[in-house]
Amino acid sequence: MIQQHPSSRIFVLVVVVVLALICTTNGQLATYLDRAKQAENCMIWSSWGGCTWIRGPTREHRWNQPYFKQLSPLCQKSVFYSKLNVFFGKAIENVIQYLKTITLDEKPCGMCSYKQSCGYKCHRRKGDNRYVNRIFVAESLCDERDFNGESQQQACHTAYDALPKENDECQVWPNRAISMPNVTGDYRNIVNDFQMSNCIKTLDDNGKIICRCCCHPYHPHPKTFQCQA
Repeated sequence: MIQQHPSSRIFVLVVVVVLALICTTNGQLATYLDRAKQAENCMIWSSWGGCTWIRGPTREHRWNQPYFKQLSPLCQKSVFYSKLNVFFGKAIENVIQYLKTITLDEKPCGMCSYKQSCGYKCHRRKGDNRYVNRIFVAESLCDERDFNGESQQQACHTAYDALPKENDECQVWPNRAISMPNVTGDYRNIVNDFQMSNCIKTLDDNGKIICRCCCHPYHPHPKTFQCQA
């Protein structure tokens, strides 16, 4: 299901949440994926970290660091991300490497780049019908203020020739060739089936077939290629 470009969240973020569910095995997917917001069940929330992405403009750029190192130091130490890194860090980095090979954009695109905040002194008790963030991680879609005035609303340029041939014409995921250690059996099927991006096939300026992709739930406009809900 991963079809996002990079994650519904930066592509990888949705994968992160799915794999976290495998690790924690409680609740339903929609509960975690649709509402990753700061909530009162955590007494303290860290400040928002930098936006995560799959490739940086220079070799030293933080976007060229492994995914977990792009997170803020506080989030790296959180129970959620620290356990995730131990169990599924290699699988996530393998997915990111795949995304790097198919994504032609240097800058964030496709409404896929998110930033995170992590909660501390948290509980999972429900009360007064208030929303409870059960994974103690919140995320927010990055906007122009995070990118020095630039937008990530344009659909990502995706290499059509690099996509798995078993899929539909512009389907990024699943890619069964990617090694995902510790993600096997029914859990791998869950990840394979998860919808993450919406793409359309078009031609680039040189007449070459490419795909234009937006992270779920956004769709590329067929003429402007702006990602829209």
